[in-house]
Amino acid sequence: EVARAGWDMHQDLYSRIKSAAAEVDRGLSQLLADLKQRGLLKKTLVVCLGEFGRTPKINSRGNNPGRDHWARNFSILLAGGGISGGTVVGKTSDNGQEIVDRALSVEDFFQTMCRALNIDASKELVTPEGRPLKIVDGGQPVKELFG
Repeated sequence: EVARAGWDMHQDLYSRIKSAAAEVDRGLSQLLADLKQRGLLKKTLVVCLGEFGRTPKINSRGNNPGRDHWARNFSILLAGGGISGGTVVGKTSDNGQEIVDRALSVEDFFQTMCRALNIDASKELVTPEGRPLKIVDGGQPVKELFG
């Protein structure tokens, strides 16, 4: 796991976003290039996401505007693991506030990761206490992401 803290930009968005995005861009592009050069990209799934999105509309906090939490929709980047590059699934309204095409669930996301990593998502594991536990309960893999 690689984490880059500091994305909670409720204010000072304009002074912080460029450097934060550039840092992630450099690291992510180098990681993907390295995995590809070593022949590991097809069997490694790279996932880039946060636990929620940011408001489509920039808030007005005087001279230090930013974006607040937004759980209705957000983006996830997947690379490697058999994922077809350059594919976009889903669409929001022009103002970014509503999903207008192809809403996906957390279960769909987990099913997609399982498919990319050749994990049988229907398999049940057994906890140390003997309780059966499904890897994923419901959802469907996003088939458009696979070549």
